[in-house]
Amino acid sequence: MLNIYNSSAQSVATDGMINYDTDRINQGVATSHIPGSNIFTLNYPGIYEVTFTAAAASATTDEPVTVQLVKNGTLVPGAIGETSSTAITDFQGLSFSTLIEVSYMCLSTNEAVSLAVENTGPEATFNQPTVTVIKVR
Repeated sequence: MLNIYNSSAQSVATDGMINYDTDRINQGVATSHIPGSNIFTLNYPGIYEVTFTAAAASATTDEPVTVQLVKNGTLVPGAIGETSSTAITDFQGLSFSTLIEVSYMCLSTNEAVSLAVENTGPEATFNQPTVTVIKVR
């Protein structure tokens, strides 16, 4: 089980990854994260629930703030959070939750699955971004 967050607000450019400076819970060996990094990993076969939450404010007023889960460098379809923010001080909540499967084939080649959350919208400030990963099977 993994629960990570960033303790202060951070500005993230378009296509930038959100960083997490604190591991609230990092138990077991199925998941891992190094504090200060934007990457978290799934180390064993199974099905994992990945949940992301944050408050976000856009640096522009004409585009919604969007984030998307990235798996081994590829955007994960459907793992998207979006919110409309009208100003850099207008923080709105956004979130997503998805299931990720790690097959035995991936790990037979000693390749852990790397995950990150990318800002796919305009430059934005993210307050208290949090990721929770639970191995469900």
